[in-house]
Amino acid sequence: MKNYQNEFTHIETFLKKKFNFQRKLFFTSLFKKLWFMSINTADLIIQKYENIYLSPDFNPYKVAKEIPLPKFSKLILKNLILDATVKLMTTPLLIRVTGKCIIVGDLHGNIADLLRILYHNINSDFKFLFLGDYIDRGTFSIEVITLLLALSLKHPERFYLLRGNHEFKEVNEKYGFFDQIEREYNEQNLYNKFNDAFDYLPIAAIINDKTFCVHGGISCDMKYVSQIEELKKPIHDFSIPMISDMMWSDPSDNTNYVGFIESNRGHGKIFGKGAIKRFFDHNPPINRIIRAHQWIPEAVSTLLNNSVITVFSASCYGPHANPSAILKITEEMIEKIVYDPIPQVSRNHIRQTIIESTSPIIFQPFSPRRSSLSPLCFDLKTNDTFRKTLPRTLSAKRRIKKMISAPILEQLKPMSP
Repeated sequence: MKNYQNEFTHIETFLKKKFNFQRKLFFTSLFKKLWFMSINTADLIIQKYENIYLSPDFNPYKVAKEIPLPKFSKLILKNLILDATVKLMTTPLLIRVTGKCIIVGDLHGNIADLLRILYHNINSDFKFLFLGDYIDRGTFSIEVITLLLALSLKHPERFYLLRGNHEFKEVNEKYGFFDQIEREYNEQNLYNKFNDAFDYLPIAAIINDKTFCVHGGISCDMKYVSQIEELKKPIHDFSIPMISDMMWSDPSDNTNYVGFIESNRGHGKIFGKGAIKRFFDHNPPINRIIRAHQWIPEAVSTLLNNSVITVFSASCYGPHANPSAILKITEEMIEKIVYDPIPQVSRNHIRQTIIESTSPIIFQPFSPRRSSLSPLCFDLKTNDTFRKTLPRTLSAKRRIKKMISAPILEQLKPMSP
């Protein structure tokens, strides 16, 4: 063991010289790396949120006020984004879902609405399909997209994410997501990595062969849904007209709108009864479109004999006091579930628990004894001095030298010139 301790001193000197580590930070940094090695990123994120929404005392009106939200380090988020991007690269642009499914519309950074949906439905046998616009406008864009990416990684056959128009860089750099990341993490590279992942998100889904799901709507350039499968990823912008239409278009029951007309949004089209009928005729047995994209005062609206349904899941959107809603779809029926509005919370007055860790490159997996170590956490209220809560951290740091094994030491040694 004495030889290992000598080796450890040698390693510390090397790392301080190589990476300009300060001595007082070295052991904390090493401790965090060793702990992180034992935890899957998605599991870690889900665990922290399950502690909230699986609690029997869960109250969505207390989220971020009395119930602290986890704030994950940049390196945890980068690990999550990397894993998600790799998965999304092989995910089709048109996904097919069978069985019972819950459909969630725009969330726009409303983490309390998302946690409430999970609280009421996570123990059911329903799958979840999210229709995009997870970020921007609301207070908790980072939290919403982080949890959703983790759930889709952990449960890829149950959680499905589609892309909305706000999952495009040219939109989310203007409407809050960029500013939120700059404020919380002060790193544009993290913002860019999120958008790199968004470029691989699916853009449409078909449920039980009959229900076409998309963020915005259909396109005059899309005769057959199979055309979606012919598109190539990554998709960076709205330069493909069909993509632009599917992200931005809106339906109308105005009898003057027979086909497609230009939208006043600046992107997409307004599509009417004739366009919808032609879409169904060319793509049997599809006979229904479910989409999001539009704020609805009562959270759900139907058009043209229920052939087009819009669902909006972010409550108290902007200045409004609207409810939140989801759709439950089975082979036999569609049920709408409406939840009461949850008032917005200012990010200046929230409580967070910071989960601080780093992603090691040079360490091997280690024993269960090491994996029991707690992460470096801070329980804080914004603008207050934070109170460190480091369970077992000091004793763990004292044990680091005893816990290091020879294979790890071999990896840490500088290479011979």
